[in-house]
Amino acid sequence: MLPSTSEHMLPCFQEGVYSSAAADRIRFQPARLGVDHLALFHAAQMLADAATPLAASLLCAWPAAPGTSVNLAHAGATPLGAAIHAGAIGAVMAPALFARRVRPSVVEARAEGLRATEVLAQAICVAGLGWAFLAALAGFGLGAPPPQMWVLPWAATIGGLALGSRWLLRQVFIGLVGTDVMADRVAVIGPAAPCAEIVGRLEALRGRGLVLAGVFTAGDADDLSPGPSTNAVGRLLALGRQMPLDWIVVAGANPDQALPAWLTAQLRALDVNIAVPLPPGSSAADECLLFGALRVVVAARRPVAGARYVAKALMDRAMAACLMVALAPVLAVVAIAVRIESRGPILFRQRRHGRNNAEFTVLKFRTMVWAGQAHGNGAQQTRRGDLRVTRVGAFLRASSLDELPQLMNVLRGEMSLVGPRPHPVEMRTENRTSEEIVGFYAHRHRVRPGITGWAQVNGHRGATETAEQLRRRIELDIDYIENWSLGLDMRILLSTPLALVWHRANAY
Repeated sequence: MLPSTSEHMLPCFQEGVYSSAAADRIRFQPARLGVDHLALFHAAQMLADAATPLAASLLCAWPAAPGTSVNLAHAGATPLGAAIHAGAIGAVMAPALFARRVRPSVVEARAEGLRATEVLAQAICVAGLGWAFLAALAGFGLGAPPPQMWVLPWAATIGGLALGSRWLLRQVFIGLVGTDVMADRVAVIGPAAPCAEIVGRLEALRGRGLVLAGVFTAGDADDLSPGPSTNAVGRLLALGRQMPLDWIVVAGANPDQALPAWLTAQLRALDVNIAVPLPPGSSAADECLLFGALRVVVAARRPVAGARYVAKALMDRAMAACLMVALAPVLAVVAIAVRIESRGPILFRQRRHGRNNAEFTVLKFRTMVWAGQAHGNGAQQTRRGDLRVTRVGAFLRASSLDELPQLMNVLRGEMSLVGPRPHPVEMRTENRTSEEIVGFYAHRHRVRPGITGWAQVNGHRGATETAEQLRRRIELDIDYIENWSLGLDMRILLSTPLALVWHRANAY
């Protein structure tokens, strides 16, 4: 690697870096856990919390404690049966009762300590609700009610196991943070002088949950303006496509004023948190957080992160695997039909834009006469009565059965079941790129693309022949991202079969 020759050498950022002609500094990062590393920590904590009531029930119902208030058999129920009943309701309630506010960064999560009194209070709530559940079952003649004195021993056992599991997870978490395997990647952009000041403070957090991924100087001006920083923003976006970033810190910006619209529009093409540092000695408002040695105002947060990311990823993988098994006969029949009708591969592969605008290969059943992979770059969209579409292909496109192989993309983590539909890299509408038509087009890439989406169930299927069609579709995609929830995903999945029937006019 080449040593930096920029006159604006940033402090503590010289080893293991290289500089381009634009004086950008990019550090090669160590491997880390997954795309959303913090989500893995939340997932482990949620699983441990869900298992805690069941483990406590089994301990309390152990036959080695006959004649005590802890033994559920004392209430007339079999120990195993009572433990299963209590553990089941406890496992359902525990994630809601034990859930903490999702921390947006590793730095914040690491700074959070264990609160024993809060965990014990929540454990008492779980035990009390579990006892009420068993008592309600007894009222319907399903077993005998447990003694009231059993609640406190059960609560104490739940609380002890919860504290123990959280302490153990925290030790593992801190160990991973110390090796930078689990750390937030931060990129800094702005004028050279403010960048140097910010980098100096961020470097103090090395080994404490933060890794400096890159610095992009936008000129010597004290503020950001479209002229000198446009190229720097482009290089930052290119880095975001190469490696997952967690934070972008905009140096030199005024925290009391909103970022320029053009800058926000470009930075929000990445699935990151965008922050503006607070000057030393300034007062912190509610939206400010202690980011290690740097206090910032969060201008934009990731739409799906932490526990929300875990929930969506688990639902995607589980449902995709089940659908692959259930639809195996349909997949086999379609594959045979495609093979018999015309020569060429059964599956069609095409490069499309995914999360953070990165490219991936989407899988579909081939619906057109095969003319070589080069003819399927997406520059020419399908038109009504398109002679390239085969008879089997026309049926597959109208019924959306050609999209079923994308379940493999979901299992590989490249797509979700629900999300903005991925567009071909070379797609044109009215001989213009999507970015030329819709200025905020790249905002749809903050989440993984989906097999179905909010735009599709609202009637926007198939090709986009006009700029207005594209604009409306992108507005619906952004609306989905800004208002995402598991409930909305389920609503879209349940509405998709009806949409395939009622909105067929543009599916060709």
